[in-house]
Amino acid sequence: MKFKTTLLALVVVISLGLAGTALAVDPQEMPGYVDIERIEFPPDAEEITDIKLGPDLLKAAAPDKSNPKLAKLLSQIYSIRVKAFGMEDASGQQVRRQIQEIQTELDAKGWEQMIHVRNRDQMFTISAKHDGEAIVGLMAMGYEDDDQAFFANIVGDLDLGLLIGLGMELGDGEFEEFLENLEDLDEG
Repeated sequence: MKFKTTLLALVVVISLGLAGTALAVDPQEMPGYVDIERIEFPPDAEEITDIKLGPDLLKAAAPDKSNPKLAKLLSQIYSIRVKAFGMEDASGQQVRRQIQEIQTELDAKGWEQMIHVRNRDQMFTISAKHDGEAIVGLMAMGYEDDDQAFFANIVGDLDLGLLIGLGMELGDGEFEEFLENLEDLDEG
């Protein structure tokens, strides 16, 4: 599976587990927020993906007629922020440093690293921020072969059981329809 498709699928599947109520609060004030605005696209970046989604846009893009349960959950998402890009080998060291800096900050702020996969050419990590028993944010980041990198922050109240259930239910057609609706909104 291509990196970009994998990244978008990951963001959508993770976001399906969000079941919080959208609040009129700046996402920077919420405990699940991670500042990835500071991540600059390298000058040699290729295939840039820059996604900033709130509850209104997700509700408008949701395939509500085909899956009302999915539409309801998407309408309750507070914030999703994604930066992904292709890069030249020279930018790989900078990206690795940025990932390490962010992970160090997450650890210092009490985030729990849930998944960490690393081999010679790839690294992928997901960390969660807890508020009591609730998960209020997820941060996913990684790189592949020093030519692709991604950073994704999801803010809201997460229900991992619901996430897994909906992830198993979501068909390719619904995922494709959701992505097409987002593209149509962006063009319009």
